[in-house]
Amino acid sequence: MLKKIFFLISFFLPGITIGQKPPTLQEIMSFIPSDLEKARRLADMLLEDALQNNVDSSIAKSSYALGLIFYYQDQNIVSAKYFQNALKQDYAKKNIAFSEECLHNLGINYDILGKLDKSLAAYQQSLKIAQKRKDDFGVAQTNLNIALLKAKAGNYESAINLNKLAQDYFLKVGNKENIGLTYLNASLFYDNIDKTKAIENALKATVIFENIKDTFRLIKSYTNLNEFYVDIKNNAKADFYFEKADYLSDVFQSYGFKSAVLIKGIELNIQKKNFPLARKLLQEAEYNLAAYPNNERKNELSSVKVRLNAYERNIDEFEKSFNRYVNETTKIIEDNFNSNYEEWSIIYEKDKLTDSLKK
Repeated sequence: MLKKIFFLISFFLPGITIGQKPPTLQEIMSFIPSDLEKARRLADMLLEDALQNNVDSSIAKSSYALGLIFYYQDQNIVSAKYFQNALKQDYAKKNIAFSEECLHNLGINYDILGKLDKSLAAYQQSLKIAQKRKDDFGVAQTNLNIALLKAKAGNYESAINLNKLAQDYFLKVGNKENIGLTYLNASLFYDNIDKTKAIENALKATVIFENIKDTFRLIKSYTNLNEFYVDIKNNAKADFYFEKADYLSDVFQSYGFKSAVLIKGIELNIQKKNFPLARKLLQEAEYNLAAYPNNERKNELSSVKVRLNAYERNIDEFEKSFNRYVNETTKIIEDNFNSNYEEWSIIYEKDKLTDSLKK
């Protein structure tokens, strides 16, 4: 789920009827990630009530919930700011378990945004709290994410070792969700050094996620297997896992998953020289991205569109798509340089809202 998307948003909070009880964090969490729009409405209501009545704990909890909501909506800068806001509250300082989780999630957002130093710092703070609390589960979870950072830095052996430490703990306690996650992560680490082990671990992850019906991660497993089999040119198995991922990804149309899966399908069919099907999938991906914009996916799609036009020997379309790809890539680079401005703007909008509600 790697992405670099920068959003400047305006916050509009629904009014709360006098005497109406604000929602609880538990109620909000019951809609994450299944119904993010409803979760957002409830979290906004809780935040508005908390700001109006200066309820520190509710500010922290609503900020935590909004951090999760924006994470699932691929808005990682906004997500990070809400986790930071949650950590600033007295509630977080008094409840270190809450702080541990906020720091852990903050690290994930920084990782996705490519701010690896900040990500590692957040993870290390989370790990320190977990060790202080003798929270073995938290230690294992943080080791999982530090392993991902190590892999990004190209240190795959260290990533595999940290991942194994986490896996041993989750196997010991029988936590199937995280056992599956360790296999899923191992498949990515081994992809760069041993394709056979990458496939072996992805298959183990798939069995677990099928058993526990974790659709979100199951799509990732299927997509990874599709990609691994494309790499070794086993088109039959690549097709098999693409179809599974494509079918399930309809559940997550708005999460960038559908377009990501379709892009893998286009690449597979370019390799198979099935250009009509590749073109059909490309049109479907363009439709999905028009409905659910995602800058990273859009740039990936532009890249495969250039390749498809080249293979089809469509010179006019190739030149148009190539120029579009260059322009989009340039814009992404400019957006990365402007990320600090975007973050300051988000802080400004949030603080403006807070001040207006306190008046």
